Amino acid sequence: MFDNWIYILVMDWIEPYWPYLLTFVTTTLSIIAASHAIMTKRDVRSALGWAGLVLLSPGLGVVLYFCLGINRVRRKALALRDTRVRMPSGFYRYSVDPVETAERYGQAGETLLQIAKTLGYVSGKPLLRGNTIDILRNGEMAYPAMLSAIHEARTSISLQSYIFDSDRLGLQFVEALAAAVRRGVRVRVLIDGIGVRYSLRPVHRLLRAKGVPTALFIPVRNIKVLNLRTHRKIMVVDGNTAFTGGMNIRLGHMVTEKSKEPTEDIHFCLRGPVVQQLQEVFADDWNFASGEILQGPNWVAPLEMHGSIFARGIADGP
Repeated sequence: MFDNWIYILVMDWIEPYWPYLLTFVTTTLSIIAASHAIMTKRDVRSALGWAGLVLLSPGLGVVLYFCLGINRVRRKALALRDTRVRMPSGFYRYSVDPVETAERYGQAGETLLQIAKTLGYVSGKPLLRGNTIDILRNGEMAYPAMLSAIHEARTSISLQSYIFDSDRLGLQFVEALAAAVRRGVRVRVLIDGIGVRYSLRPVHRLLRAKGVPTALFIPVRNIKVLNLRTHRKIMVVDGNTAFTGGMNIRLGHMVTEKSKEPTEDIHFCLRGPVVQQLQEVFADDWNFASGEILQGPNWVAPLEMHGSIFARGIADGP
């Protein structure tokens, strides 16, 4: 009885003021959300877009921001950074001083010096000497080279793709990866949780059925971070040869095939110290998706000079 009396008294006191209290709460939350977006978003357009939404539509905007705007993937990745693959001893012997870049390229060197300094500061990755980079145009050049590398692999294969179709080409990769597993090669395949759905027969099931360790990057059931995808295309073989670029694993990149809308693109084959930077990116994503830490000589190969190109591996989002 006494509790009911207190409740009625409090409600009678609050009732005239609740519109002001609601306005105060929503305004405060909007300011907090807008400040968080401005302080944490690396993309200026994204920061301004979220800030505008939460300030112009305080209630709905705040709810949408806290559900979709906070990058929980990046927060988890930062929490896992101490488990990342360890670079081989002597790795930094191959790093290039930015001044050396300027001296090497003459008149263009000053511009390159500023670019090298900026990228080093932003990425935290050193510029590395001793690399070769071969251009592979379209699937006609890229896929045979990648399949050949898989067939010749001896220790490890790391493969990451946004789309991995179960078409005629994709099945060639499935069989090649399964054969590598049977030879005793350590294989890990990471596919985006949305990209894997582009095929009627999701290829990750075929890979797992053949004994190939496969993980999905943020499966579709994880609604809170459904908008955060990985579009990386990386393959590292034996820790010393890497493929990366714009091509997923799908027949549509074979422009000479009788495809309705062939997609022209470029891939690259890399050898040298920069390969370990790509391996590190894959290992971080694999750890995030599967919980497994990739360590040891199977994943980190001895560094060797392969050419004269300076290169740096820079990871993008999400």
